[in-house]
Amino acid sequence: RVDSRGTGRSPGYVDVWSGRETVDLYDCIEWAAAQPWSNGRIGLAGLFGNILTLVVLFHHKPLQTTTLVLESIAVTDTGVLVGNLVLRSFRYLEIDAYTSVYEYVFIWLFPLMFFVRLANTWLTVLLTVDRYIAVCHPLHAQRLCTISRTKVSIAVILLLCVIFTIPRAFE
Repeated sequence: RVDSRGTGRSPGYVDVWSGRETVDLYDCIEWAAAQPWSNGRIGLAGLFGNILTLVVLFHHKPLQTTTLVLESIAVTDTGVLVGNLVLRSFRYLEIDAYTSVYEYVFIWLFPLMFFVRLANTWLTVLLTVDRYIAVCHPLHAQRLCTISRTKVSIAVILLLCVIFTIPRAFE
């Protein structure tokens, strides 16, 4: 089990998206890759897993509310992984071409990443509510958990996330 600084059983204070946290994560991945039980292939597992999830979910018929929300979460989660790869990881590799364009990429990628992470969080909440209704109120689930309502809920979440993210673009 690995906890970020200041979370779980780890001492220190939480400093989300800081350079220190990125270095800690790098050290953690390096440690895991060096263990005897590891084959060393750790870094791209999240992205590869999301792509496989998308392939499976987009071929799932008939479309269900859970499937629709899981597809949305997989898309936003893939966006988080790719965005973090560009925004955070390449900077520490000290690639000359990247450091010269970083300030221009950061201007539009930082608000976009804020939007994607926020949308990912609220889509997870939507999935939780959908499953809660299906499990705890099964007699009402057919009426409340419809494809059209789920699509509207996803659209509203994305719209509110865009509205909430707009000020971040001007910071």
